[in-house]
Amino acid sequence: TWNSTLELYYHHWFRTDKFVLKYAKIWQAELGIEFKRPSTVIQTDQHDFVQLDSAKSLLQFPELNLPEKLRMGAALAFLKLYWNWHKLEAVTAEEWCLKYIGKEGFERIWKPLLVGKFGERHAAEVNMAWLWARLKCRTSELGTYRGGFDNYIQCAERWLEQKGARIFKDAKKINVDRTRDCWTVAALNHGIQEHDAVVVAASPRAFAALAGAHAPEHVRATLGQPSLGVQVIILALNQKLGEHYWYSLKRTVMQPFLAAIEHTNFVDAGCTLPNTSRPALKNGIKPTSNWWIWL
Repeated sequence: TWNSTLELYYHHWFRTDKFVLKYAKIWQAELGIEFKRPSTVIQTDQHDFVQLDSAKSLLQFPELNLPEKLRMGAALAFLKLYWNWHKLEAVTAEEWCLKYIGKEGFERIWKPLLVGKFGERHAAEVNMAWLWARLKCRTSELGTYRGGFDNYIQCAERWLEQKGARIFKDAKKINVDRTRDCWTVAALNHGIQEHDAVVVAASPRAFAALAGAHAPEHVRATLGQPSLGVQVIILALNQKLGEHYWYSLKRTVMQPFLAAIEHTNFVDAGCTLPNTSRPALKNGIKPTSNWWIWL
């Protein structure tokens, strides 16, 4: 039987995610956190997959010569020790990498990442602080939560409720309004709640629908900004794709995906192998496949 929740997006933590560990302790949730070192690989120009998650694997990377590998290793070591990320906002990732990592290293490793994340149109505009943050925080060990991240959230819910908070889930047709004395939050299935203040954590479009009438200038400013989204496909398979957890892919016209994540090479599926695969998401469906892929 399936013993974990199916998530609509892949999740993992790094050892450097101190706030996650801090609040896990506060919420008495730390016993459920597990750190593992799954295998992660990158696609080469020859469409092979090789590891590139350590100094040793960088030295073995087939598409760079030794001076290029040493140059990249020195640049990455510098970024790991560097803290003044504000200065990096003034230079693009492409400019910085070409100057310090070199053309070959940038073209083969970091440019495909930028193009995959931001598209050909915006890849050259991304500032170096973004790439620094990815490299600074990354650890080879990845964290997950036993039974799925929903269990972690439930620990937070219990702690908050013990402190007097009330949590309303699956609210339908929410509306935020202002009266003379207070803010009101109305939901079709939860009635009307009165509050001194309301914090809305939502996308600009959702905020506009919920409370846009009370902040028209904010709505105009945020909805007018360009934004990027991500599409994720979840596949349930009746056989393994491979032995690795994370496959970094090179985006092409025929292959638009940035990565394939075989989550069941990181977290045990804990279920019986079926005879056939089926769509991962359906009303009320319970997962019955032994291997799950996020694209």
